[in-house]
Amino acid sequence: MPLTDIQPERILTASDLAAARAGCRWNPSAVDRVRRFASTLRNPMDATLPYTPLRWQVQRVIEPLFGWRKPDGRRRFSRLVVYIPKKNGKTSLVALLALYMLLADGEPRPHCVAVSTTARNAGDIYDEASHLLGLTAGGGHATAWGRHVEPLAYRMSLAVPSIGGVMRSMTSSADNAQGVKGSLVIIDEAHATLARAPDLYDSLRYAGSGRKQPLQAIISTAGDDRQSLPYQVYADAKRLLTPPGGDGAAVIDTETLVVLYEAADQETYTPAELAAANPAVGEILSLDQLVSDYASARIRPYEWQAFRRYRLNIWTSRATTWLPAERWDALADPSLAATLDGAAAYVGVDLSAVGDLTAACVCLELPDGRTYYRTHYWLPSGSLDDRGPRELDYRAMADAGYLTLIDGPQIDYRHVAEWIRSLPYPVVGVGFDPWRAQACGDYLEGVGFTVYKVRQGWNLSETALRLESDLLAGSLAHDGNPVTSWCFGNAEIRRGPTGQVMVVKGSNLRRRIDGVVATLIARHLHMFMPADTWVGV
Repeated sequence: MPLTDIQPERILTASDLAAARAGCRWNPSAVDRVRRFASTLRNPMDATLPYTPLRWQVQRVIEPLFGWRKPDGRRRFSRLVVYIPKKNGKTSLVALLALYMLLADGEPRPHCVAVSTTARNAGDIYDEASHLLGLTAGGGHATAWGRHVEPLAYRMSLAVPSIGGVMRSMTSSADNAQGVKGSLVIIDEAHATLARAPDLYDSLRYAGSGRKQPLQAIISTAGDDRQSLPYQVYADAKRLLTPPGGDGAAVIDTETLVVLYEAADQETYTPAELAAANPAVGEILSLDQLVSDYASARIRPYEWQAFRRYRLNIWTSRATTWLPAERWDALADPSLAATLDGAAAYVGVDLSAVGDLTAACVCLELPDGRTYYRTHYWLPSGSLDDRGPRELDYRAMADAGYLTLIDGPQIDYRHVAEWIRSLPYPVVGVGFDPWRAQACGDYLEGVGFTVYKVRQGWNLSETALRLESDLLAGSLAHDGNPVTSWCFGNAEIRRGPTGQVMVVKGSNLRRRIDGVVATLIARHLHMFMPADTWVGV
C-alpha cells in the first residue's frame, strides 16, 4: 500500500507539524502489520484466548510509532517516551514491542533488550513475553511464533536461532548492561532504573547506532525526586507536547514520540479526572476500584503521595505529612489519666542533643482496650531565645505545665528519671534509641529502671502503621499536650520499596518530632514486650 498524506487529526504537536512539512507520510499497511502480529499472540491471563492490545496502546503508541514515515520510508520515530500510571498495561506494551521487533519487524539479527531496576521487574517482562507467545502452561497453546523461539528462563532471554535474533530482559546492575547494542532498547521503570544507574542513559541512548531503524523506548511511572535525571527526561519529553500553533518557542524534535497520561496536581479529583489519567479504565482497570483507592488515600495522608504518584502519575517528593494534627487533637481526653492508677506503664524517651528538646511518653492500656498516652518535655532555658521565635512558644508551654525549662545548656538525665519515677503507675520498662544516648540509658538503668534499646528508622515501621491504624479507628486517647500535637503536625512519612514506613521530620530542621518518636517507642514496648524482651535491639 503506498504512503498517504498525514491527516489533520494525526498532527497533535508542533513537532508533528514540522515533520509533516518536512515530507513525512503515513503508512497504513505498517500499522496493520503490527495489528495482525498482535492478533496471533495469546492473552497473558488466559492462553486459550487471543491477545488484544489496549485501546491506548494502539491509538497512542502503535499507530503513530509505526504509521509515521520519513520521506525515504523509514520510521519517523527512533525514540519513544511513555509516562503512565501503574496498572495500565505498561508491561504488556513493553513485551509486545519487544516481540514484534524480534519476530516481525524485518531487522537483520534483531537484538531487543529491556533494562529494569530489579530482577523481579526484569523477570516480569520476560514472563509477559513468554505468556504472549503461549510458552507457559506446558506449551500446549504455543503460537506459531512461539515454535521458533527457544526460551532461556535462567537468562531471561528468548532466542530465535533461525534469524540470529534474541530478546533479553536484564537489570540495570548487570555487568554487561552498559555494553548493550540492540535494534530495540527499552528502559523500563526509568524513574528508578536511571536514578540507580544514571550513566546508563548515555550508554543506551546510542545502543542502536549502525541499525537501519533502531528504537529506544523509555517507559515509566512518575518518580519521587524532582532533582534527578529521570525527572529531567520526563520534563524534556513533556515540552515536546506543545500543540501546533502554540508557543512560537516550542521545542521541536521530530524523532521522539511522547505519550503522557497524568492528572493535574490538585487537591481533589472527580471520577472523570481519575479515569482520564488512567487510559486502561474500562478494560483492565476498574473505575470503582480507582475511586475507592482515591477515597482511602484522602483520609490517610501517608497514602496520598503514593496514590498521586502511582495512580495519577504525578511526580512527588520522597516524604509526606503523616498524621494530621487535627485528628490527633480530636482524641484528647486528659481526664482519663486519673482513672489509670496502677496500670502497667511503658515509657518511651527521645533524648536530645545539646540544647534540643527532650520528650518522654508513657503508654497505658485502657479497660476498653484502647491505648492512652501521656507526654512531657524538657528544654534548656538557654535555647529559648534561639528556638522560641522560629519553632513554638515554649515559655507558654512551660507556664501551662506541658514542658519543663531546665537551667543550663543541656538536659540532665535526672529530670527525666524523676518524672518517670513520679508516675502513679508501675513502670514495666523504659525504651530509648541508643544513638548518642547510651549514657542516659545507662543512667536510667543505674537508678533502677529496666531499659530497652529501641532503634528508630525502619525498625519502627510496624509500630508506626499500628499507631496510624489506632488513630484512624479512634482506638487511642491522650492527655492533650499541645507540644505533642505540634510534633505530629511536623512528622512526615517515607515509604520503602516493600511497603515499610519510616517517620522523619523532613528537610525543615526547625520542625521537631521528638514527641512522636517518644510515642512510637512507648507503643513499641507495649506491642512487643509481652512476647519479646529484646524489642528491636
